[in-house]
Amino acid sequence: MQSGSVCPGKFVSIVGGDLSSIKAAVDRGAMMADADLIDSFVIGNLGEKVFEAMCGVVDVKDKKALGVVETFTAATAILAADAAV
Repeated sequence: MQSGSVCPGKFVSIVGGDLSSIKAAVDRGAMMADADLIDSFVIGNLGEKVFEAMCGVVDVKDKKALGVVETFTAATAILAADAAV
């Protein structure tokens, strides 16, 4: 889905697809990162709203409030987003 630098010294790759393919891709990426790996995870049955939000295609009609969850890792942030929707 996307890949890039999120801050100096931190690079994140996010992939989407069927569960077995994603597990294999994340396992391979984690193995290649070796000691440089910060965090990795796979979520099965991720809510569609999370994919839409990550791609910037969600149309928020009622903009009365904003919630922020800040985490140390991008992986934890996505887990939090999935739990929120």
